[in-house]
Amino acid sequence: AGDFDEALATLQRRIGLINAAPLKPLFEEIYSATRCSLPALPLEPSIGLPVVTPSSKLGVPGAEIEPAGLFTVQFLLGKLREGHKLTTMGKFGDSLDVFRYVRRVLQACTMATAANSEEEAQLTEFIEVCSQYVEAFYVQVMDPSVSRSLELSAYFTCVNLQPSHHLLTLRAAMTQNFKAHNYLTAANMARRLMLGNFGASKTPEVVNQARKILALCEQRGTDAHEINFDSNDTDPRLIICSRTMTVINPSRGEALVRCPYCNANYKAQYAGSLCDVCQLSEIGSRVLGVQFRPL
Repeated sequence: AGDFDEALATLQRRIGLINAAPLKPLFEEIYSATRCSLPALPLEPSIGLPVVTPSSKLGVPGAEIEPAGLFTVQFLLGKLREGHKLTTMGKFGDSLDVFRYVRRVLQACTMATAANSEEEAQLTEFIEVCSQYVEAFYVQVMDPSVSRSLELSAYFTCVNLQPSHHLLTLRAAMTQNFKAHNYLTAANMARRLMLGNFGASKTPEVVNQARKILALCEQRGTDAHEINFDSNDTDPRLIICSRTMTVINPSRGEALVRCPYCNANYKAQYAGSLCDVCQLSEIGSRVLGVQFRPL
């Protein structure tokens, strides 16, 4: 309908929106996608027509007319698959490009609509997946010291990614830590790689490489660089602050807050500021929650 102010007000109530700038081009895309123009007679203006869903009954008095949605489940699924493809092809080498791409998909989910409960569940999953990938690539685009780089590579392996991409993170962290003489940490990555279920991506060559590195690491058994990562934990489930990229330990009394839209975790001190992952919502704000279809 072109009522952008009402749309923004709704998002403020639903997801705690405090930064609308990334949504402006998405609003314009949606508005343009719901209109078409047909040529008229010579010297006459073109005829503007709405683009509606197949179920809408144009010309029927009192009938409900529903504008066609641009960001459907099918559309966003295609975008997400493209992001996964870029990740696999680039092997994290083009991290910044993928980082920007996946964040755009995450932001587009705020405009999505679901036709049923199944699509609603899919959209909720899309938000979670995109949030995890944005956080993962945020780690990659940082430029820290050697010790911090090794620590972040270990944290990268704890993000919930697709199995094939998880395998890539383990291989990268294993190699990076081995070359830096962090043999205990490299051994952790090698064990997890050998024990994990990564489908067809876990080839014999990959397993043999991990086995050789593990054998060398066990002979040397030291870490040259001290990092905040338990090398004895073969199933680490860390809670990482999305701003500082450091571990939050609720079991030790450390409080955490979350983004109300993408559920990114933060230390309590960052409540009230803008989420670094989605760059849309206020961290820790209490909201109604995202809604993809009428109740």
